[in-house]
Amino acid sequence: MSFTVIGFLKEKHDAVQVTEKLLTRLFVIEKQGKYPELYAFQLINDRCDIIDAFEDGQEIEVSFNIKCREWNTKYFTNLDAWKIQPTSVNKKAKAEPPAEGDWNAETDPLPF
Repeated sequence: MSFTVIGFLKEKHDAVQVTEKLLTRLFVIEKQGKYPELYAFQLINDRCDIIDAFEDGQEIEVSFNIKCREWNTKYFTNLDAWKIQPTSVNKKAKAEPPAEGDWNAETDPLPF
């Protein structure tokens, strides 16, 4: 099962050669809201370079899988990112309500 989350790129770490066949790289995004949340993702092997196309502070959408492994009766969960893309720059801005006094009954009749 895969998941997606949208947030702002907070930091990128350097790639780390864990074993001869395993290269990993971490990056963190911050999801805005009333209580901002941080998510640390892991990139593996040939996907370690896909984060290079993005700059700190840029809004991105991350597609990822959740993986868990056991070691000595302890459990470790990873968020394995497999796709990163920029969010749409041309998002429609929410329409702001007219300021008090902007409505004119003669030129803007009520819709009912």
